[in-house]
Amino acid sequence: MVNILTKILKSDRLDEYPLFQKFCSLKEKGLRKESFKALSSFIDEAKTWDNNAQQKFACWLFALFETSDDIHHVLVHPLEEELLKPLLEGWMKSNPEDPRPYRWYGVFLNTEKRVDYLDNATLDLVATMNNYPY
Repeated sequence: MVNILTKILKSDRLDEYPLFQKFCSLKEKGLRKESFKALSSFIDEAKTWDNNAQQKFACWLFALFETSDDIHHVLVHPLEEELLKPLLEGWMKSNPEDPRPYRWYGVFLNTEKRVDYLDNATLDLVATMNNYPY
C-alpha cells in the first residue's frame, strides 16, 4: 500500500481542498507546527460547509484511508475530534441506514465502542442489500 500523504498529494481532487493540501504538504516536509496551523484553518473552513460538502470530503478522505498506509500521519487528533467525529455522528443520526459512517467510525476513529459501530455497519449493509432485488 502507498503512504497516505503520498496518495493525498497525488489526488486529482486535492485542488478542491487547498487548506487541506497545505496541511498535507507541510506535514510531508516534517513541518509539524506549521502543518497544524494549516489544519486548524482547514477545520474552521470545513465547519462552514453544508452537510453535503462535508460528507463529500469525508467520502474522499476515507476512501483514501481504505487503501493507504500510515494514516496516522493525516488522521490526527484535531481532524478526528473537531471535524470527522461530529460529522459522522450527525450523519448516523440523519441517515441511520447508511452503513458508511458506522464503518468508518468503527475502523478508523478512536472509540471504545468499535465493535458496536462495526455491527451497525454490517446490519445496515445487510438491510440495504435486502431492499434491492437481484
